[in-house]
Amino acid sequence: MISVAPKKLYFIHVGKTGGTYLGSALRALKRKSGLEINFTGHSGKFRQIVKDPDAMVMFGIRDPLAIFVSGFYSRQRKGAPRYHVEWSPGEAQAFGRFSTANQLAEALSSEDAGERSAAEDAMAAIKHVNGNLCRYLHGPNVIKNHQEQIFYIFRQSDLDQDLATLYRLCGKILPKKVLDNEDLRHKNPASIDRTLSETAIENLKNHYRKDIRLFNVCMRMHRQAKRRAKDIIANSSS
Repeated sequence: MISVAPKKLYFIHVGKTGGTYLGSALRALKRKSGLEINFTGHSGKFRQIVKDPDAMVMFGIRDPLAIFVSGFYSRQRKGAPRYHVEWSPGEAQAFGRFSTANQLAEALSSEDAGERSAAEDAMAAIKHVNGNLCRYLHGPNVIKNHQEQIFYIFRQSDLDQDLATLYRLCGKILPKKVLDNEDLRHKNPASIDRTLSETAIENLKNHYRKDIRLFNVCMRMHRQAKRRAKDIIANSSS
């Protein structure tokens, strides 16, 4: 159904955006459709890839505050149960001081200079917490300047729907065995405290202001990509 397949298509695994699940579903699509997809893992960076004018890119996005919460508890568990990655010295110090995501976020505006400094150090030390979207995608201007090289954007909260749309563009159906594989989704336990106070939210919005601007730009592109895809599917069915 895709009239012209990209010559060089890359999937960037942006941390905490459902990349493990996306990677599995896209590998299945590659086998079924013959669509050539190159998987960069966490090492892929948008700005480097799009230097090649023939390159097209796919990646996932997620609200930066949700990434913060998910990343905090994932690293607190050292990636368990799917992974086991030991803490860095900075992470060990951070989790020894802050037991919840809200506690860390609130400490960013603490009147106690020592507490505030410890929170800033923790934000810089904890993987996934120390910036995600801009780390992989660089910033709003870079994305805007190369939007013609974006093949598809997946939103973490709509992964199944977005994948189903991409599969339909390729004339395929998203396999049930992919949909049903909860192990690939790498979810945090339901019991964790995801609550963020108003103070925590304001602190995080200030801390992640560039990531939030980038997320909003990508969300507009995500909606545009879905509309284009639906038009293509509708026209091919008529």
